[in-house]
Amino acid sequence: MKILLLTAFLASSLSARSGEPEIGTIVGDVDLPPKKSAITVSYDYDGKRRLVLTLQNISMNAAARGVIGSVVVNRGKILIQPNEHYASRGPVESIRWYTIQYVIPNVQPGHYSLVHDDSATEGTDRVVKTELDLTIAGKGTKTITFKDPDPSEDPFAGPPK
Repeated sequence: MKILLLTAFLASSLSARSGEPEIGTIVGDVDLPPKKSAITVSYDYDGKRRLVLTLQNISMNAAARGVIGSVVVNRGKILIQPNEHYASRGPVESIRWYTIQYVIPNVQPGHYSLVHDDSATEGTDRVVKTELDLTIAGKGTKTITFKDPDPSEDPFAGPPK
């Protein structure tokens, strides 16, 4: 409990120094790459407006202390583009695999395409795409195989025709 409180305090104080708001919270990390080449997406929707997403196996610089970037919810699409937030010492020459939690307010009930594009972070660049049925309150978990980003691909584009 003390570690979680300290982590939350440090994350909030670091974001205040950078001028960019935290968009997610690091809730876990490991030194070794996952055995399974996939990202796990867990979601919890209250059926009204609050969505909690947890993504496991996101590779970032080992010195990351928080997650900044952008979250856009628009016309049935949720686009998350995270980036590392560092302490004053900056990045180091190693990678860790993180579990990141995002709390997204004001998500109306409906069907959504989720795109998590971590190509701005250090580590393996991956774009995760999945569909979320948020028409009613519910929880779920999906495992998505890594997909390397195609620079010509628009993250808001729908499935290939």
